Parts: sequence; structure tokens; C-alpha cells
Amino acid sequence: MYEIHHNELGKIIVKTHSGAKNIIARKKQDGILLTVPKGCNSKNVENALEKLKIKILQTPPPAPPPLITEETRIETLAFTASIRQTIMTEKYLLSLKNNELTVFVPSDADITSPVVQQQIKQIILEALRMEAKKILPQKIDFLAKKLQILYNQVKINS
Repeated sequence: MYEIHHNELGKIIVKTHSGAKNIIARKKQDGILLTVPKGCNSKNVENALEKLKIKILQTPPPAPPPLITEETRIETLAFTASIRQTIMTEKYLLSLKNNELTVFVPSDADITSPVVQQQIKQIILEALRMEAKKILPQKIDFLAKKLQILYNQVKINS
């Protein structure tokens, strides 16, 4: 992965991917991500940028991720998540009862800051992983027997 600066397009991050067959450009918040096939040289990158330049310039920037606040309710298959700021704790905690996940955030934390937003998202993702680890092995075992498919294990990455 390397970074280049284009006069018209600005910051471009070039990322090599062994599975890529074509050069793909994606507009991101902080610039453009260019995914290129393995073995692609700088001349190919320059040619692709010239071909894609008009399309890239016409594409609007992606919308920023929605802010998670105390009013936000996130519905998933496993639970409904909500956020609560509390003076009862200095750490981020979670409680999952009756399909209701509550993420407790310390009252002195700025809930709108990117760092806090990322921590809240990580807690919700971890709760989703925990639920998946409970549910998916049983469902996959049931379906594998029904469809007569063999498998070794169910692995949910963390």
C-alpha cells in the first residue's frame, strides 16, 4: 500500500489486492482508495486514473456514518441496542437482558466524539459476535444434517 497525490483528485491510497482483476476506485472520507491487481505498475495506475478521473470527480463523497446517541435504537436479529450515559460507571459496560442490549457510557464521555463512537460500535459488534457464537453453530449443524453437508467447525472471528 502506498499513497500518491494527484493534482485534481487529491490524496490517493493505492492498495494491492491479490484477488483483484481490475483497478477499482472508491471515494472515501479522506481521499480515494484505489484497489489494484497484484503486479500492476505505476503506469497502469496513471492510465486508470486518467480514465476514471471524470467519474471520480462526479461521484459525491460518501455520507459520514450516522452518529450514535442516547436516542438511537439499533435493531438487529438478536437484540435491540440502546445507549445510556451514566454516572454509575467510569468504564464502558454492556448489559444484555430480554433481547435488549444497553451500552453504558460514562457520563463524562463526549458521546459525539469519534473515539467514543468507535468504542460504542466495537461494544455492539462484540455483542453481535457473542450472540452469533450462541446461535450459528446450532443452526449450521441443523442445516448441515438436513442438507447432508459435512463441515469441520464454525468460526466467528473477533
